[in-house]
Amino acid sequence: MSVNQACFPVATMARVLGVSKAGFYAWRHRPPSLHAVADAALLKRIRTVHASSRQTYGAPRVHADLRGRGKRHGRKRIARLMRDAGLLGACHRHGGPTTTRRDKDARPAPDLVDRNFTASGPNQLWVADITYLPTAAGFLYLRVRADHRAYENADPFLITEPDGTIDCHASRYEALHDRAVRVHGSRFIPSGRTTIKLEGAVSAGYQAIIVAGVREPYILRQLDPWLDAMRERFKARVQEIFGGRIGPDGYDIHVRGYGRDGVMGRLEPLADQMGHEVGLLFTVTAADKPTVESIAKTFAHFALHYPIPEW
Repeated sequence: MSVNQACFPVATMARVLGVSKAGFYAWRHRPPSLHAVADAALLKRIRTVHASSRQTYGAPRVHADLRGRGKRHGRKRIARLMRDAGLLGACHRHGGPTTTRRDKDARPAPDLVDRNFTASGPNQLWVADITYLPTAAGFLYLRVRADHRAYENADPFLITEPDGTIDCHASRYEALHDRAVRVHGSRFIPSGRTTIKLEGAVSAGYQAIIVAGVREPYILRQLDPWLDAMRERFKARVQEIFGGRIGPDGYDIHVRGYGRDGVMGRLEPLADQMGHEVGLLFTVTAADKPTVESIAKTFAHFALHYPIPEW
C-alpha cells in the first residue's frame, strides 16, 4: 500500500486488501520493534567482522567470530541478516578440476628425501606443487617450484622467532575444541639477540611519531578537512625552516584516527559514527634523522595551535 499510494487511494487499497485505513496509518508511524532494533545492532557487528575478514567470512565464520567474543546469536539469524544486507563470504565450491589423479597401476615416484624436509644451504632441496584458481574466465592453473631453503622456516619443526627458535620436534597436540589446540612439549631456544625479517622492504628513511587526542566537538565535526588544511599550511612552514631545500616530496606526514578508522582505514564500515574522542597518530618520515626530528617538533607545535574555522 505504501509503494502504490501515489497511484491508488488508500481507502480503495484497504478495501481490496481487507485491512483498515487506521491500521495502515498506525503501521506507518509505529516505531521499530525491539527485535528490529536488536537486528540493526547485530548487523553493525556483522559488518565489522565481515569487513575485517576482507569480505571472506560467510555466516558460519561470522557466527564463530562473534561467539569467540562472547556474543551469542543464532547462526540462522546471522545468515538471514547477511543475506538481506547482501553480505557474501568467499565460496570454495566442491566439484572443481582435479589437479592430481593417481594411476593405481603405475609405480609410485620414489621418496628422494625420505621425508626429511631440511636443508643446510641453498640449491639442496627443491619442492613443487600445482593448484587451480577459479576466475571469471575459468580455472587458471598455478605451478610453483621453489628452493626449500628460501622458505621462512626451512625446517617445519623449527619455528624462527625474533628472539630465538621454537623447537617442536617433541611436541604433542591436543584439540580443545574446533577453534583451539593445546601444544605440549615444545621448547624455546633463545638466540641471544633480537632480529627481524623484512620481506620486500625498502629503506624509507627515518621516522618520528606524534600522539595526540581530540575530544573538541568543533574539531570532530570537521576532522578530515581540518587535518588536510593543517598539513597543506604546514608545507609553507617547512619551506621557511629549510630555506626551500626540502620540498613536499622530501618528507611525509601520515595520520591515523583511532576511535574512528585507525585500524581498518578505508575498509572501516562504521567510519561515519564519530565517538566523543579520537586518538591521532602522526607518522613523520624524512631522509635523515636531524630532518625528521626538526619537522616532527615543529609540526607538533604547529598542530597544537592550528586554528579551528568555527571559532
